[in-house]
Amino acid sequence: MSLKKAVQFDGLYDQDQFIGLTYTAVDEKAVYLFYLAIEPAKRGHGYGSQVLTLLKERYPAKQIFLDIEPVTSEADNYEQRQKRLAFYQHNGFNLTKHRLIDDGGIYDICTTGSHVNLQELNKLTRKMNIFAQSKIV
Repeated sequence: MSLKKAVQFDGLYDQDQFIGLTYTAVDEKAVYLFYLAIEPAKRGHGYGSQVLTLLKERYPAKQIFLDIEPVTSEADNYEQRQKRLAFYQHNGFNLTKHRLIDDGGIYDICTTGSHVNLQELNKLTRKMNIFAQSKIV
């Protein structure tokens, strides 16, 4: 359930077993995967890749965006950040030169496309974020 039409929460199940969830914002041209969570015990079994494949199949004509913590060697969870970036790259996402800045920090933007329309992307992030102000730079 979502408070906004353009925002979707989806529960992920394998048969009757809960696997995880996604939180996305959708508009005419793009999809922003704001959150992908897989149950810890289910990680490493291909569910995350399957979710990304299903998302691409659900929105074949739309560019998909997501954000990740910057991969910096000073970060306490540097190895986790490296693995996360490698996972998304393995699944067809490219790291862009753009960043999302919001109340929670600064995040690198990844996308399935090659061109980033900043005006459209900022519009999309405003749809997903009810309380915090965010912008793409």
